[in-house]
Amino acid sequence: LTSEDLLCQTCNKVFGDGCDAALAKQTNHLMNLLMIPRQRRTSRPIRGTTSSGETFDLHADGSPKRVRPRIVKTTDGDQTAFHITASDERHFRQAVEGLKRQYPNIDVDSVQNAALRTEGYMNEAISVTTSIGGPDVFRAITKIALSFFVHVGGRRTHIASPLVPYVKGDADLDVVWFHYPEQPVYAPGPGEVSHVLRVVGDPSERIIYAYVELFNCHNYIVRLDGKAYSGPPIDESYVFD
Repeated sequence: LTSEDLLCQTCNKVFGDGCDAALAKQTNHLMNLLMIPRQRRTSRPIRGTTSSGETFDLHADGSPKRVRPRIVKTTDGDQTAFHITASDERHFRQAVEGLKRQYPNIDVDSVQNAALRTEGYMNEAISVTTSIGGPDVFRAITKIALSFFVHVGGRRTHIASPLVPYVKGDADLDVVWFHYPEQPVYAPGPGEVSHVLRVVGDPSERIIYAYVELFNCHNYIVRLDGKAYSGPPIDESYVFD
């Protein structure tokens, strides 16, 4: 769900480089694991480690790539040998050039030409650590909620709390919380992974709030009113698979 009339170009860039970037970074592993194409830019790889301590990047197509070459040194008498495992030609050459600084007799081109090129499956699992939350992510969630409120016809004058300065990073507010309701706001179908937005305003209770659910697993509730909502009743939802 996008709009071209909610943000000016300057603010859109500020958010894109700030709170939106923080949210995108923390949800990047879900984007890649679900192979979701991005509207802009290329997907960043997921970084993880094996049980042996090697670091790999998992790319959007599922392929693993070593972050740095593995170099194993063996010595037999006055003979020293190196076994180098790298993900691509460039990394392999960089490793050999690094060894050449210590062993000037190495012929980099000859070593690279003699190297074996193979493909195969990994025999170790890659573990990935993820986290979600923090001030910038909460600002991004509030921006989503506020934008949806305006998108469905809400007026900024009906919101008393300084949400815009908060989203821009000019103020601190306690208006966002993780929220996992007992009954789902939206029940996805088999194989469905959805984003869910809902905004509910009740002038009799002087409250308006938004529910934001990302990938059916990261759920938030955002207080939009500052206990002073005076606009019309509102109950609007949006779901995107």
